[in-house]
Formats: sequence, structure tokens, C-alpha cells
Amino acid sequence: MSDAIKVTVSDPESGEELESRVIDNDFMVLCAGDRYIDGVQAYANGTQIVTVKRRTNHTNGSTK
Repeated sequence: MSDAIKVTVSDPESGEELESRVIDNDFMVLCAGDRYIDGVQAYANGTQIVTVKRRTNHTNGSTK
């Protein structure tokens, strides 16, 4: 059995495939909308911390 997986991102309205990747023994973080990766911390023991934030709404400063 393979540990690899295939991740496909498609447009929800048209169904068009936007990107497809095979990853093996790895991870990926997908962000959509107003989310973005703000930082990544990697430690010698293999632990990684990925910080995801939400962009603020510039009209009223709200993050919700």
C-alpha cells in the first residue's frame, strides 16, 4: 500500500481542475478566502507549527 496521496483543487462552480499534486510522506496546508499562512516554526525533533491567520476586513477592522 502506498503512503502517497493525490490532492486536487478544483473550482466549485465550474468543476475545472486548478491544481493537482501527489504528496508522499509530507503534508500540505490549503488556505482559501481571507485565510493565509502567517508563519512556520520548525524544530529539530521534526515538529512543525503552522500559523494561519485571517486578513482583517479593512472597512471596519473586524476579523469576523
